[in-house]
Amino acid sequence: MVFDGGGQKELVEDKINGFLFDTENTLKEKSLFLINNPDKLKEFSLKARSSSLNYSYPKFHEKIDNLIKN
Repeated sequence: MVFDGGGQKELVEDKINGFLFDTENTLKEKSLFLINNPDKLKEFSLKARSSSLNYSYPKFHEKIDNLIKN
């Protein structure tokens, strides 16, 4: 879960690989939802791990190489 503002919100797709929140109350509600829905937590975890690979050093290196070559 990330605050719906600033750069970190670009790392999370709301309801796909996590939640965005804009108030403390929303954070509380979404936290309780995940505590009560461990299958959804696992799903978010797997999708978040997968999307995090887009920001790995090898992926960054590949993008820089492509930028320089083109």
